[in-house]
Amino acid sequence: MFIQPPIAVPTHFACDGHHLLTHLARPNPVWKAIEHDPNVVFTVIGDYAFIPGPRRTKAGTPPTDGVPTSYYTAVQFTCRAGIVADHLTARGQGLDVPTARQQRRRLDRIGPWKP
Repeated sequence: MFIQPPIAVPTHFACDGHHLLTHLARPNPVWKAIEHDPNVVFTVIGDYAFIPGPRRTKAGTPPTDGVPTSYYTAVQFTCRAGIVADHLTARGQGLDVPTARQQRRRLDRIGPWKP
């Protein structure tokens, strides 16, 4: 039995009340996974800092004995994905304004996407 590994999609998002909103273009392969199972894990990673080993040594300890580390913030949400709007003409608000404008310009140049 083949087990499909998790799919990770780095993307921007916005909060709207109790909803997390993101834009995924229809050609994005993650759609097949969401259509198969709309239960998703949404991970947000905040500021990230790498601390070199020599900066973490105690007084009187050689700098080469310091252990490097990273400090970061991360939160995971267990969510159920759903489509808010599936047409460029129906969108164009909030998070989608710049994306919709860019995609409309591309559509003018290359025509509609064909699966």
